[in-house]
Amino acid sequence: LEARQLFEEAMGKAPGSDEAFEARLLLADLEVEAGERPEREVLDALERMYASDHLPRHQRAKLAKRLGDLARGEHTCPRAITWYEETARLLPSLGSEAAYRIASCHEELGDLDEAARWYRRIEEPPWRVRGLLAAAKVLERQERAAEAEAIYEQLAHEPIPEARVVEERLAAIQEDIKLNR
Repeated sequence: LEARQLFEEAMGKAPGSDEAFEARLLLADLEVEAGERPEREVLDALERMYASDHLPRHQRAKLAKRLGDLARGEHTCPRAITWYEETARLLPSLGSEAAYRIASCHEELGDLDEAARWYRRIEEPPWRVRGLLAAAKVLERQERAAEAEAIYEQLAHEPIPEARVVEERLAAIQEDIKLNR
């Protein structure tokens, strides 16, 4: 109840502001979580909001990302991919995050080659490291140990919080390679 009041207050004070826009998105999430509105109804309302011409470009990009997340939640990855591509087109600064989400959709669809390709093309932090780790894991699942090892080797030389995970996976792959020779 308190969150709802804060969101409604933000929307009432400055209806066209970024804060009001974010509050509208959060309120939609709250309504779904509370069971007040079906997710499909919220998705339709957000799609109508997107279709209107009154949103600035950065808000349209954030809304496209949210629509992608909702489509993915409904297990409609092709639709989610379209929304994530739209996100990156509208706001290139969200491109790396969108690419990561596109890659994870391909992974969910079982297209591991395409997932690895998308994960590997991510260039901006923090999504780059996440993408490379995900690509290496996908390559391991495909029994492409040498390619996964090369990614872990690359990451092992970087000062990243995930260093321990990288070292563990690299050691495991190298052990597997020794056992299989």
